[in-house]
Amino acid sequence: MINGNESKANDIIRISNAMDMFESAQRTFYSIIGNHDDGSFTSTNFPLFSKAEQYALYQRHNILNLDYSSDSECYGYKDFDQFGIRLIYLDSCYGTNGHSSTSWGYSDDEVTWLSTDALNTENQVVIFSHMGF
Repeated sequence: MINGNESKANDIIRISNAMDMFESAQRTFYSIIGNHDDGSFTSTNFPLFSKAEQYALYQRHNILNLDYSSDSECYGYKDFDQFGIRLIYLDSCYGTNGHSSTSWGYSDDEVTWLSTDALNTENQVVIFSHMGF
């Protein structure tokens, strides 16, 4: 939703408008964080969004109430037992100081959670991630 070439204030307006549009459609959705979403995609002097700020901007709008969601990260899962499905949402934009500009991938905590908790289900699993493994 952002490219990192505008001020943080303009990015907040852009993100809020987009999330309000999704919300007003009254459809179930869940947003995941992408590599642009901390504002670091282009070379700028603008301040970056921390993970806490990204969480507040994106996750607070999610209509899909997850069965598990980390308190400070942007990953979790939702079970639809009636269909035998677990949807897992990952944050693939882990980097130094919570920004994706330094490196992309998954935090050690997220990988541990994925292997010990999220994949521990009888349901079929569908994984959503902005970037590949």
